[in-house]
Amino acid sequence: AETAYVVATEGAVTTTGTDRLEVAVTANVPDGGASTASSAASTLAVGDTTTIFMYVTDVYGNPALTVQPADVSMSPNFGAVGPITCALGTCIARYTAPTAPGPDNVQPDVGGVTVGSGLVPLTVEAGAPAALAIAVA
Repeated sequence: AETAYVVATEGAVTTTGTDRLEVAVTANVPDGGASTASSAASTLAVGDTTTIFMYVTDVYGNPALTVQPADVSMSPNFGAVGPITCALGTCIARYTAPTAPGPDNVQPDVGGVTVGSGLVPLTVEAGAPAALAIAVA
């Protein structure tokens, strides 16, 4: 066996010596502070649904490919969220607006840490009337 010296700089790995080296690079553990979250719609009617997206990364911004639903949470103030599914660093969940109009927020967490982008703000508006009744006196 030959001694090989490895020099790693951002974007490159170089070695000295004639032996071939194998280098594996993997993402670090999921990091809430480096992750982000958003919603497909920021304004919706009472009872309507939208999708909440959480992009889970490690501290270096690499997708946390092994993140599982048990690693994250999405907690609304008034509406409902669930179930959460995750694949290749992206977690999604269906948000259902409450039956009363007003502001709502979803708090996305990774490992108990609120994601770096903070709360996902949502506005719930009164929907169209279900029926119109006209009384004749």
